[in-house]
Amino acid sequence: MGVEENVDKVISNIDERYKKRFGENLRADEPVMLKPIEMEKHVMPEPVEAAKPVMLEPVKPRTKSTLSGILLIVAGMLSIITWGYSAVYGFPLISVEFNTLIIFTIAGCVFGLFAVIGGIMASMGKKWGTCVIFSLIGVLSIGFLVSSILCLMAFIGLLVSKKEFS
Repeated sequence: MGVEENVDKVISNIDERYKKRFGENLRADEPVMLKPIEMEKHVMPEPVEAAKPVMLEPVKPRTKSTLSGILLIVAGMLSIITWGYSAVYGFPLISVEFNTLIIFTIAGCVFGLFAVIGGIMASMGKKWGTCVIFSLIGVLSIGFLVSSILCLMAFIGLLVSKKEFS
């Protein structure tokens, strides 16, 4: 037996198994001509009147209030960190009794917290009057004067940006 006969035998075995399973030959003796698919005529849909464009109200720029809010948040966090450090390690510039320092620390942290809350409200553009009051309260959180200066800058920025608030 040659190689070609072995190949034909293997193919005929495969063809018989295919016929048993599916009921038809794997290799058709006669080629089957496929009929071309008839294309339907393409019908264009009727034109529909377009909807009117949706007009959104323009977004107001809020750069001044956002900048003032960021200044207040930084000032408040700086104040809280400064007073927290002074409560643990003592105030480096002046020697103060520990009880007095704790009272000043609590007051400074509360004032710094007001500045942070005012900064969050200012960056969102909510309640202009409350933000102005909280920035003035933040000025009282003296620390190393940096937080007070930042709160004062934010206060001026809030006064200028009154129109940006809702």
